[in-house]
Amino acid sequence: MTIKKIVKWSAELIILILFVWLFSEFQTRNMLSGEKALPNKPLELVNLDTHQIVPVDLYQHNKKTLIYFFAPWCNVCHLSIENLDTLYLEHQASLNIVLIALSYQSSTEVEAFVKQHDLNVPVYLGNEVIRAQFKITGFPSYYVVDQVGQITYASVGFTSETGMKLRTWL
Repeated sequence: MTIKKIVKWSAELIILILFVWLFSEFQTRNMLSGEKALPNKPLELVNLDTHQIVPVDLYQHNKKTLIYFFAPWCNVCHLSIENLDTLYLEHQASLNIVLIALSYQSSTEVEAFVKQHDLNVPVYLGNEVIRAQFKITGFPSYYVVDQVGQITYASVGFTSETGMKLRTWL
């Protein structure tokens, strides 16, 4: 392999990384940012299993929280949700995970999604108020919140289990 080819491939790799970074920044430009702390009160959500409104802590003082928004019709959500469930099973002692369904026709549609993926992580039904509050414009979207309620990471799109671990520092 010649030096010229190595330089060319290196330049192409740098351009690709820059493109991915810029695209990610563009997708998350309207999401809540790290300067904003979440309110220090539980969020009122509908539990998918009981259909009761329950208070859900968005952050806990002893561990980080991953708030994951999905839509049951979203193909990328179908691809990444099992990564999230594995993360929940392996790290629930050190990571609080809140899974919120948005943009669905009925709770039956969300229940079918959960059953299809045999999810263990608790699932809640969101609404347009929650969607607007968290500035969700695409799926899946997620926030990582630290122990004091500060948003440390926001993203839209697919991420692997390893990607989620890196973003939550597990």
